[in-house]
Amino acid sequence: MNLFLQIITNKIFISTIAGYFLASLIKYIITIEKHHPNLHEFLMAGGMPSAHSATVSALSTALYLQEGFTDLFVITLVFSIIIIFDTMLRPKETRHSWKQVIVGILLGIIIGFLIKRI
Repeated sequence: MNLFLQIITNKIFISTIAGYFLASLIKYIITIEKHHPNLHEFLMAGGMPSAHSATVSALSTALYLQEGFTDLFVITLVFSIIIIFDTMLRPKETRHSWKQVIVGILLGIIIGFLIKRI
Protein backbone atom coordinates (compact mmCIF):
# COMPACT_ATOMS: atom_id res chain seq x y z
CA MET A 1 0.00 0.00 0.00
CA ASN A 2 1.47 3.34 -0.94
CA LEU A 3 2.04 6.09 1.61
CA PHE A 4 -0.72 8.39 0.32
CA LEU A 5 -3.32 5.63 0.60
CA GLN A 6 -2.12 4.78 4.12
CA ILE A 7 -2.47 8.42 5.17
CA ILE A 8 -5.95 9.01 3.75
CA THR A 9 -7.29 5.77 5.25
CA ASN A 10 -5.79 6.31 8.71
CA LYS A 11 -8.71 7.14 11.01
CA ILE A 12 -6.46 8.69 13.66
CA PHE A 13 -4.99 11.07 11.09
CA ILE A 14 -8.41 11.86 9.60
CA SER A 15 -9.89 12.54 13.05
CA THR A 16 -7.05 14.86 13.97
CA ILE A 17 -7.26 16.89 10.76
CA ALA A 18 -11.07 16.95 10.90
CA GLY A 19 -10.95 18.24 14.48
CA TYR A 20 -8.83 21.20 13.47
CA PHE A 21 -10.68 22.08 10.28
CA LEU A 22 -14.19 21.64 11.66
CA ALA A 23 -13.42 23.78 14.72
CA SER A 24 -11.81 26.43 12.49
CA LEU A 25 -14.79 26.36 10.11
CA ILE A 26 -17.27 26.79 12.96
CA LYS A 27 -15.17 29.66 14.33
CA TYR A 28 -15.07 31.24 10.85
CA ILE A 29 -18.85 30.95 10.44
CA ILE A 30 -19.43 32.51 13.86
CA THR A 31 -17.18 35.48 13.00
CA ILE A 32 -18.98 36.05 9.67
CA GLU A 33 -21.94 37.36 11.68
CA LYS A 34 -19.71 39.96 13.41
CA HIS A 35 -17.64 41.08 10.43
CA HIS A 36 -16.23 39.80 7.16
CA PRO A 37 -13.29 37.56 8.12
CA ASN A 38 -10.49 36.55 5.80
CA LEU A 39 -8.47 33.36 5.44
CA HIS A 40 -5.95 34.59 8.03
CA GLU A 41 -8.72 34.63 10.65
CA PHE A 42 -9.67 31.06 9.70
CA LEU A 43 -6.18 29.92 10.70
CA MET A 44 -5.51 32.20 13.69
CA ALA A 45 -5.65 31.15 17.33
CA GLY A 46 -8.43 32.16 19.71
CA GLY A 47 -12.18 32.11 19.37
CA MET A 48 -15.05 29.66 19.73
CA PRO A 49 -14.53 26.72 19.64
CA SER A 50 -10.88 26.12 20.47
CA ALA A 51 -9.31 24.47 17.42
CA HIS A 52 -6.33 23.41 19.54
CA SER A 53 -8.59 21.59 22.00
CA ALA A 54 -10.67 20.02 19.23
CA THR A 55 -7.55 18.80 17.40
CA VAL A 56 -5.84 17.14 20.35
CA SER A 57 -9.13 15.74 21.70
CA ALA A 58 -9.91 14.17 18.33
CA LEU A 59 -6.40 12.72 18.22
CA SER A 60 -6.58 11.26 21.74
CA THR A 61 -10.10 9.90 21.22
CA ALA A 62 -9.30 8.27 17.88
CA LEU A 63 -6.10 6.74 19.24
CA TYR A 64 -7.93 5.35 22.28
CA LEU A 65 -10.75 3.90 20.16
CA GLN A 66 -8.29 2.20 17.80
CA GLU A 67 -5.53 1.07 20.18
CA GLY A 68 -7.08 1.11 23.67
CA PHE A 69 -5.39 2.26 26.87
CA THR A 70 -1.79 1.88 25.70
CA ASP A 71 1.42 3.71 26.59
CA LEU A 72 1.08 5.69 23.36
CA PHE A 73 -2.43 6.79 24.36
CA VAL A 74 -1.17 7.94 27.78
CA ILE A 75 1.64 9.95 26.15
CA THR A 76 -0.83 11.50 23.70
CA LEU A 77 -3.24 12.31 26.51
CA VAL A 78 -0.53 14.03 28.56
CA PHE A 79 0.56 16.18 25.62
CA SER A 80 -3.09 16.94 24.82
CA ILE A 81 -3.64 18.20 28.36
CA ILE A 82 -0.51 20.36 28.13
CA ILE A 83 -1.71 21.90 24.85
CA ILE A 84 -5.20 22.52 26.23
CA PHE A 85 -3.88 24.28 29.33
CA ASP A 86 -1.42 26.25 27.22
CA THR A 87 -4.29 27.64 25.13
CA MET A 88 -5.68 29.23 28.29
CA LEU A 89 -2.36 30.72 29.43
CA ARG A 90 -1.35 32.53 26.24
CA PRO A 91 -1.42 36.29 25.76
CA LYS A 92 -4.88 37.81 26.09
CA GLU A 93 -5.55 38.22 22.34
CA THR A 94 -5.12 34.50 21.56
CA ARG A 95 -6.20 32.98 24.87
CA HIS A 96 -9.18 30.66 25.01
CA SER A 97 -11.82 30.77 27.74
CA TRP A 98 -12.94 27.64 29.59
CA LYS A 99 -16.13 27.67 27.53
CA GLN A 100 -14.21 27.70 24.23
CA VAL A 101 -11.94 24.91 25.45
CA ILE A 102 -14.80 22.71 26.69
CA VAL A 103 -16.67 23.09 23.39
CA GLY A 104 -13.45 22.27 21.51
CA ILE A 105 -12.87 19.16 23.63
CA LEU A 106 -16.44 17.96 23.12
CA LEU A 107 -16.21 18.61 19.38
CA GLY A 108 -12.96 16.62 19.18
CA ILE A 109 -14.41 13.68 21.10
CA ILE A 110 -17.50 13.62 18.88
CA ILE A 111 -15.35 13.72 15.74
CA GLY A 112 -13.20 10.85 17.03
CA PHE A 113 -16.29 8.71 17.59
CA LEU A 114 -17.85 9.66 14.24
CA ILE A 115 -14.71 8.90 12.23
CA LYS A 116 -14.37 5.55 14.02
CA ARG A 117 -17.84 4.57 12.77
CA ILE A 118 -16.97 5.31 9.14
